[in-house]
Amino acid sequence: MLTRLIVLPLCCVIMLLTFGSASHAEQAIAPVNTENTVLKRLLKRADSHIQQAQYEQALELLNKAYENSDNLEDQSIRNDALNSMANVYYNTGQLEQAYRYYTELVELDKANNDKSALSVSLFNLGHVNASRKQFSKADKNFKASLKISRQLADDVGIASTLKEMGVNAQAQSKLNTAKKYLRESLHIFVAIHDKTQAARVQRHLGDIAPEQDNYEQSIEHYLAALSVLQKQPFSKALMRTHRGLSATYEKMANLEQALEHHHRYASLQQQLLEQQNKAVTQRLQVQFETQRFAAENEQLALINQQQVQELNHRQTTLRLQYLLIALALAIMTLIAVLWLRSKKHGKAMQLLATRDELTGIQNRRSIMQFAMKEWHRSIRFDRPYCCLAIDIDNFKQVNDNFGHATGDAVLKLIAESLNSGLRVTDSLGRVGGEEFLLISIETNLLQAHALAERLRSKIEMLQHPHQPNKSITISIGITALNNQISLEELIAQADEALYQSKNKGRNCVSVYPDLES
Repeated sequence: MLTRLIVLPLCCVIMLLTFGSASHAEQAIAPVNTENTVLKRLLKRADSHIQQAQYEQALELLNKAYENSDNLEDQSIRNDALNSMANVYYNTGQLEQAYRYYTELVELDKANNDKSALSVSLFNLGHVNASRKQFSKADKNFKASLKISRQLADDVGIASTLKEMGVNAQAQSKLNTAKKYLRESLHIFVAIHDKTQAARVQRHLGDIAPEQDNYEQSIEHYLAALSVLQKQPFSKALMRTHRGLSATYEKMANLEQALEHHHRYASLQQQLLEQQNKAVTQRLQVQFETQRFAAENEQLALINQQQVQELNHRQTTLRLQYLLIALALAIMTLIAVLWLRSKKHGKAMQLLATRDELTGIQNRRSIMQFAMKEWHRSIRFDRPYCCLAIDIDNFKQVNDNFGHATGDAVLKLIAESLNSGLRVTDSLGRVGGEEFLLISIETNLLQAHALAERLRSKIEMLQHPHQPNKSITISIGITALNNQISLEELIAQADEALYQSKNKGRNCVSVYPDLES
C-alpha cells in the first residue's frame, strides 16, 4: 500500500503497473458479500456444535455472528443468530436468558411485520414463560400466536399452539379447559395426518383423565399414543406414556399390567440417563481438549503471523529496491510523512473502536473482549476473578427533570470518579445507558466487596449538578468465578445481585448469592 501511495504522486505509471497492478486486481474482484458469507459460516458451525451438544462453543460463535450483524442490511442473519441463542439457552435450562432473547425476537418480528416469524417467536416465548411458571404470560403469548396462525391458515401452527395451551392449562389444574384445547388440537393433527403429534396429544389427554377418575378413558388415550410412539426412536413422550400406564393400571388394581409398564418405563429412563451421561462426557472431553491445546494453537497462530509478516516484508522490500535507485530521497520523505499520518490515524481509529464516546472509558465491545480474555486465563490458571455490575440510581429522573445534557454530565462525572478509584488489576467499561461493568482480576469476593463499597462511598460524595443537597448514588452487584459455564452466566449473576441492591433501596452493594440470605 505504501508503494502505491508513493509512486502515484511521482507519476511513475509504468512502475505502478508493474508492481501494483496485481494488488489492485485482487481488490477489484473481492466479493461484495464477504461479511455475509463469513457470518453464515459461523451460524453453520454453531449449528454443528449444537447438534453435538457442544453448547458453549456454539454460543461463542453465535454471539460473534450476532455482534457483527448490526450493520448488515440483511436482518435474517441477526434473527437466525438470536433465535439459535434463545434455543440453546432454553435447551440448557437458562430460562431467563432464553426469555430475554425470545422477547427481542418478538420485537424484531413486529418491526419487520413478519407475521409468520412472529407467530413462531410468540409460541417459543410462551413455551419459556410456561417453563418459568409464568402461566398467565404464557397463555397470553400462546393466544397471540394462535390468532396469527389462524390468520395465516397455518394448520400445523394452530394445532401446535392449541396443544401447548392445553398443557399450560393442565399445569394450572384447569382440566376442562386443557381437555378442550387438546381435543381441538388432536382433531387438527389427525386431519393433517401427523400421527406423531396426535400421539403426543393422546398422551397428555391420558394424563388428565385419571385426575377426573376416568381410568378407562385414560388407558384408551395412552394405548392410542403407545401404538404410534413405540414404532419410533426413543422419546421422552414414549417414556412418560409407559409411566402413565403404570400409574393408571395400579389405581385400577391391575398390578400385572402396572408392573410390566413400570419395567418398560424404568428401561427407557435408564436409556435416557445413558444418553445424557454420554453427552456430558463428550462436552467435558471437548472442553478438556480445548484448554489443553489452547496454548499450542496460540503459538502456532503467532508463528504463522510472523511468517506472513516476513513474506510481506520480503515482497515489499523487493519492489522497493527498484524504486530506491532513482527515488531514494523522495521515497524516504514520503514514507516518513505517510508513517506519521498512518500512526496518528491508527491511534485515532483504535480509540474510537475501544472507547465510549461520551465518558472516555471502555465501550461494551472492549470491556467484553477483556472480560472474555481474562475469563479464559482465570479458568486455565485457577485464579480469582470477580465481576461487578454497576447502575446509576434514579438516572431516568435526572434526564426527565434536567434534560439529557445534564444526564450526560452526570454520566461523565461518575465514569471519571469510578475510573480514578480503580486498581491496576481493574478494568471498567460502559455497557448501557447508565450501566457499567467492572472486571477485577486476581481479586477474591471479599476484596471485590471492599472495592465496591469504596466506589459506592466515593460516588455518594459527588455533588449533584442541579441539586447540591442531593447525593448521586449507585447500586452494585458482585459475583465471583465459581463453576459458571460461561461468561454470560457470570455477568447474569452480577446483574441479579444488582437487582437485589435495587430492591434493598439502592445505594448499596449485594453479592451473588446474597451473603445475608
